[in-house]
Amino acid sequence: MGLFRRGGRTADPYGRGREADEAIGEALGLPLAQVRPITDILRRPVTDQLCDLLPGVENSSAARLLILVCGTGAQMSVTAAQAQRPDIAFGHLAAAALPSMMLLAVTNELIRRYDVNHPSVPFAEHRDTAPPAPTPQLRAARADATCEPGVAQSTAAAVARAVHASTPDPLTRAWGGWALLAASTAIADHQGQLPEPGRARHRPADKRAGASAAGFSYQFGRTVLAGSAVIMIEA
Repeated sequence: MGLFRRGGRTADPYGRGREADEAIGEALGLPLAQVRPITDILRRPVTDQLCDLLPGVENSSAARLLILVCGTGAQMSVTAAQAQRPDIAFGHLAAAALPSMMLLAVTNELIRRYDVNHPSVPFAEHRDTAPPAPTPQLRAARADATCEPGVAQSTAAAVARAVHASTPDPLTRAWGGWALLAASTAIADHQGQLPEPGRARHRPADKRAGASAAGFSYQFGRTVLAGSAVIMIEA
């Protein structure tokens, strides 16, 4: 298993994949050997779907905004989930950061694809020249996206404000907002192949409360990211 370029050879010229592997491994308490099948799904079919939903995203600056979302979203989601449910042990609250860690794997894959496609122009120097053109499917996902008023919505708004404050370029904001929605949609569509804390299955009675707590935290983190995308798109 490894990193792939759609329609091309394996290539990771800057070794971008390991950071996300380690972050997800830490969040799940798994060794790298068990994490890589998970991140392969995020890098291949999930990122492929993202690129299909938002054509040209792998050649844009969207990943600059997504990197900020990964860090800010993880931190704020855990803090807000803890404030809402102080009864949950921190080990289960950490599941609120897992959606952001999954996003990190997708984000690093977008940058890797950019590196391979544009070897003479470093990603840090790229400047967008046109706004994004979301597909009808992605616009439909935007129309269907909702974030009920409450702690998750206020956290999503805080994430969006913090990220936009660090992203002055309007084209990067536009690409990044739509890319976040596309990534959230693609991850949700592949959720059956990805870890989901709290997913319904038979458990010993003494494990059910912890699983439920982790499930709450994970879904909270997912809601925050999707809500942040909508707020950024509408800003």
